[in-house]
Amino acid sequence: TLPAATDPDTDIVFVRRGDGTTAGGGITLSDNQRLLSESVEHEFEAVRGRYILPGYNPGPLPILSSMSSPIVTLGNNTEVTGFFMEAPNTTVDAIVGTGIDNASILSNEITRTNNAILLSEVTGRINVVDNLITENAQNGISLVNSVSDNVTLTGIN
Repeated sequence: TLPAATDPDTDIVFVRRGDGTTAGGGITLSDNQRLLSESVEHEFEAVRGRYILPGYNPGPLPILSSMSSPIVTLGNNTEVTGFFMEAPNTTVDAIVGTGIDNASILSNEITRTNNAILLSEVTGRINVVDNLITENAQNGISLVNSVSDNVTLTGIN
């Protein structure tokens, strides 16, 4: 089970697939955090260069779900990579970011939620790459900005 909120001093929240059951309840990422699964290879940068994060274990993606709140709520400069997200009902959004600056949403499978990715009033660089988005009640990806702040959306799927 994932915590509802993460410790702001934690840089990486690394999730193993466990027994294949759902990690229920939403998670809110603090600024500058990475929510990473063991099923995808991840790089990180250190003083002496770029390295592969230990713990890579190819296989099924860990399952994240929530009954009522968004499955993942983004903070500034956050990343969500390598999860299968599904809600028990289609009133729950999968990934939500409001008023954030910079985010990466990579290599996820999102199905049967309200909005797969719902971003509003965002700035900076938003990377949405290699995600499989299917059967959502409202939108696959929704970006709503009422002001003319600078946002760069990168998407390759």
